[in-house]
Amino acid sequence: SITDQDGRLSFVIFLWNLPYERMTLHYSNTLRIVSLLIRSAIERTTHYLNALTKERYYKHTGILQDAAFRDICSVYENAKQKNLTDYTLLKIEGEKKKKKNKEDKKAQKSLNLEKMDQQLQKYLRQADYVGYLSDNAFYILLTNTDLQGSRVVMRRLKENHIEALPADELPI
Repeated sequence: SITDQDGRLSFVIFLWNLPYERMTLHYSNTLRIVSLLIRSAIERTTHYLNALTKERYYKHTGILQDAAFRDICSVYENAKQKNLTDYTLLKIEGEKKKKKNKEDKKAQKSLNLEKMDQQLQKYLRQADYVGYLSDNAFYILLTNTDLQGSRVVMRRLKENHIEALPADELPI
């Protein structure tokens, strides 16, 4: 078993093809070294992913920031052009609000992002992506979904008072 820095069990390695009689001090030490290397790699990966999450997602949400969402969309567009996968892009129009001061806008945006994130998580798959772009609209990238399949998602969202329509492309 491999534990994290706090001593909590992280994962267990099973060896099926090593008879108990062959478990010598050499094998035991080798297994310990391999376990420490795996633990180190997992810890570095976790730190990297946590840092990446802060750069790519809006705080306290699973909603991607503009640049990160565009990057993912371009990857899927390239794959679609090579007939490797399909996707559908949906757009949810943001509400038009009266002008407010900068601090009110920031607080309202944060609240709207968290609220929309909670709503959308219920109706989307984990493989789908949500982005909030500079045009103040939410976009949903439905992976491995053609336009026909996206109609099911649009209907599900509409039944829950979220109007999503197909978008041909992202705004410039």
